[in-house]
Amino acid sequence: RKRQFESGNDLPYIIITGDEWQRLSICESKVVADDFIIRPWLSCELKWRVKAGFLAISQVGYIKQMIYHDPESKALNRSGLKKSLREEINRLGRKKAWLSLAVLDFSQRDWMEVSQGVENISKLKKMLLRFLGGSLRNYDLLGQLETERICIISGDCDYNCLTGLINRLQLAVKSFVAGSQFKDVEVSLCGLSRSFIIDSTFGDSEKCFEHLWNWIASIEQLPEGIESSAVCLDKNGISPL
Repeated sequence: RKRQFESGNDLPYIIITGDEWQRLSICESKVVADDFIIRPWLSCELKWRVKAGFLAISQVGYIKQMIYHDPESKALNRSGLKKSLREEINRLGRKKAWLSLAVLDFSQRDWMEVSQGVENISKLKKMLLRFLGGSLRNYDLLGQLETERICIISGDCDYNCLTGLINRLQLAVKSFVAGSQFKDVEVSLCGLSRSFIIDSTFGDSEKCFEHLWNWIASIEQLPEGIESSAVCLDKNGISPL
């Protein structure tokens, strides 16, 4: 539970079982548990406590949905993106695997906002995010930054996989716009995408997360198209392969 808490992963629901002579030590201990039950117990009593645990987990999951997702687009918000990145870096760093990430926006977004209106373009992006959320693979994560830029996270995805993902996104955008109220608006994506080989030993995942999040935050101007490359991410930062 301590490792999961430090890595930002969801916590399990822990029930301690013990004998009568252990009751006092369990109650006085600082063990990280949610409930305990003392022998002898009825089978229905144990089932009741387990069901109560599952209910608590489901309620926490519902609350997290509201905390980590934008209610309109259903995409991950800033908190959700941070949590997901921490989890992916912690998971992939153990096996020195690939993590691909893309920061995207509408090409010529400033001009689109002038011609169509800021509110209309914001509405278009939220509608597009909902559409893309149903188009991506189950293990691809979709989020939106405070700047309304789109952020895509794909674990176990190398450079070739990333290139294919970007191509699918561009086709999905065209398909969505063609069938929407914005069909007369020319929409395409631009941005930066990177495939990171995660090289982190135990205890380095938080440093890797900080380097990656700082890279995202440092992006100011996006290119006209989508620029992609493969790099290395370790405790010292981001470096070329």
